[in-house]
Amino acid sequence: MLLAQGSIIDLDGTFFVQLGLFAVAFLLLRTLVFRPALAVMEARRLATEGAEHSAEDLVAQAEAERRVYEEGVSQALQTAQAERKLVLDEARARFEARVRLVASESDALLAREVAQARHEAQQSENALRASVDDYADRIAAKVLGGGERHAA
Repeated sequence: MLLAQGSIIDLDGTFFVQLGLFAVAFLLLRTLVFRPALAVMEARRLATEGAEHSAEDLVAQAEAERRVYEEGVSQALQTAQAERKLVLDEARARFEARVRLVASESDALLAREVAQARHEAQQSENALRASVDDYADRIAAKVLGGGERHAA
């Protein structure tokens, strides 16, 4: 029965007015809203991707610089250890040379003191030998002389 009465939609002049308003609204919205919004979204996407790439590049660069830094620290440590060994070896050599010098000086001083002590002992022995005869004469005079005093 519905078909007998005609179409549900009337195509009169208001349809074309509505179609024109829709087209104008679509064009205005596309120009003023959709394109700028899409452009902002695209710019954000590009900025995000660029920031991600930049961050990846920075991480790679930081990793490379960290490796270079660690290699530098390792080389500096090896150099410092080598220099420390050289300084210790040099100090040990100077210490040993000083000990040898002091030992030789001590040996020389000891030899001089022993020689001086022998010389003094020899002088004392010679003085005693020289005075033995004098003492022997005095003792003999006292023993034989019966108590006479011998003038000194």
